[in-house]
Amino acid sequence: LIGQMVHEIPSVFSFFSPEYSAPGPVTQASLVSPEAQVTAGPNIISLMNGLMSLVKYGLTACWEGFGTLKGSCNRIPSRENSEGNLTLVPTTESDLYTVMTAGRLSKENRQVIRQMFQQETDSRLALMKAQQLIVN
Repeated sequence: LIGQMVHEIPSVFSFFSPEYSAPGPVTQASLVSPEAQVTAGPNIISLMNGLMSLVKYGLTACWEGFGTLKGSCNRIPSRENSEGNLTLVPTTESDLYTVMTAGRLSKENRQVIRQMFQQETDSRLALMKAQQLIVN
């Protein structure tokens, strides 16, 4: 998980207390949600920024990405300084859903992506837009 660095574990028991209960409905229902202790707004935003950067620009530190800095970030985004790129080109929409969501994408979201594929004439751009829709 973004924000859980391997050498920054606060205790030998991991990043969160097993008894933690997120405020609100979880606590009211007398449930626990240990992982919610580290799922803070800034961590979620960092994850989303990193995923969008990965799809658009490859593995790079530029534009809030997950990579390490390799060269400098240009003012105009490109894949030029990326350490790697997403290269899987699924042969069917179903392959894309399986790889990116383990097949758990809702019918409604599949329909949105299908419509986008039908409207976009550039297949490379269509794949990138589909990946962005899925991670968003």
